[in-house]
Order: sequence, then C-alpha cells, then structure tokens
Amino acid sequence: MARITKKQLKEDTLISTTAEFSIFVSEHWRGILAVIAVIIVVVGASLLYYSYITSRNEKAAQILSEARTLFAEAESGLESDGRVDSTIEKYENARAKFRQVIKKGGHPYTVGEALFYSAKCSYQLGKYDESISDFREIMKKYPKSVFALYAREEIGRSYEQIGDDESLRKAIAEYDELSRSSDDYISLRAFI
Repeated sequence: MARITKKQLKEDTLISTTAEFSIFVSEHWRGILAVIAVIIVVVGASLLYYSYITSRNEKAAQILSEARTLFAEAESGLESDGRVDSTIEKYENARAKFRQVIKKGGHPYTVGEALFYSAKCSYQLGKYDESISDFREIMKKYPKSVFALYAREEIGRSYEQIGDDESLRKAIAEYDELSRSSDDYISLRAFI
C-alpha cells in the first residue's frame, strides 16, 4: 500500500472543502441571497439615515448662524438706538429663525443654543412669561449644558422684570438655587 504524502493530503483537503462548500451553497443559495439582501438593505438604510441627519444638522446650523447675526444686530441696535421699532423687528426676526432651528431639529447643542437665544429674544421683547417657559425647557431638556446654568440666571432676571411681589420672591429663589451651583456658574462667568 502506498503512503499518502502531506502534499496529497493538503490537496485532498482543499478538494473536499471546496466540494463541501459547493454543496452547501447549492443547497442554501436562497438563504444566502436573503442574508446578502438584508445586509445591503441595512447598509443602505444606515447611509440614508446618516445622510438625512447630516443634512438636517447642516441646515439647522446655517439657520442658527443667520439667527445669531440677527440677534447680534438687534443687541447692537438696542445699545445704540434703544428699543425702537427696527430693533424690536430684528429681535422678532431672530426669534423666528431660532424657532425654525428648534422645529427642524439637529444636534442637541444646536437646538439648545437656539432655544436659549429664542428665550433671550422673548426677554428683550418683554415677553417674560414666554422667556421663563423657554428657559425652564432648556433646564429640563439640557440640564448638564452650559445653557442650563445661564437659563436659571435669566429666569431670575425675567421674574425681576415682571416685578410684582410673588415674581420677586421667585427671582430670589432662582438666584438662591444658582448660588448652590456657584462653582460651575462662576467658572463659566469667568470666561465671559
């Protein structure tokens, strides 16, 4: 009887593995195609979703940039001209743009910033209840953001502007709460 060499054994293993693979494929070709189709669908859906999110974020960032410009113009107008019709109109236009960003959605930081500056516009327009509501929403949705600390201060300022006894008590309560988180707040204020 002839001895089988290692080379012949390797060739035989390759031939038998290839034959087994061929038999497996021929028996399960529909399942294999289904798995490939599912993979293609999942990858395609992921790419579409990523594209959608990226596009939405870019549009929101563009609108936010326009809104910031309007807000800066309104702030500048308020400093130089006071509360005149053109300044009020700029705050209203900026607020509308910030609201557009909030509705469009986008990155949480972008939406948080838009909500914060929308509330600031409401404050400057004398809509203090609206500004308080928006600042509270920031604190609820983005409690760990930089905007949450500033929102608490702005809520206190809004209550001050309302000016009745109950509102002034609420302003003091907001400032007291802010003083409890003073290390974070003072650190942030140092950069302004």
